[in-house]
Amino acid sequence: MAHTPLHAILMIFKTVSFLIGMYIALLSYRSYVKKSDASILYLGAGFAVISFGVIIEGILYEVLLLDLTTAHTIQSIMFTIGMILIYLSLRAR
Repeated sequence: MAHTPLHAILMIFKTVSFLIGMYIALLSYRSYVKKSDASILYLGAGFAVISFGVIIEGILYEVLLLDLTTAHTIQSIMFTIGMILIYLSLRAR
């Protein structure tokens, strides 16, 4: 498979998205430790799942050689789970 400049740009943005999301998850966890508020823990978990989904799609497609549809479906499932966790962190109690 020949890689184009657009492929390199995609990998850069996936990596940056992953790092930003995991940093937000780390900040959420640190806040949870200080305040013991479960909603902050859900928020961090949501960002972690979404961030991991961004990277896992590329790994499944590039390394494990799964077809793009399967890799993207798995990423979409992880994104949905992450959004549900973020929703749970924001809902009124």
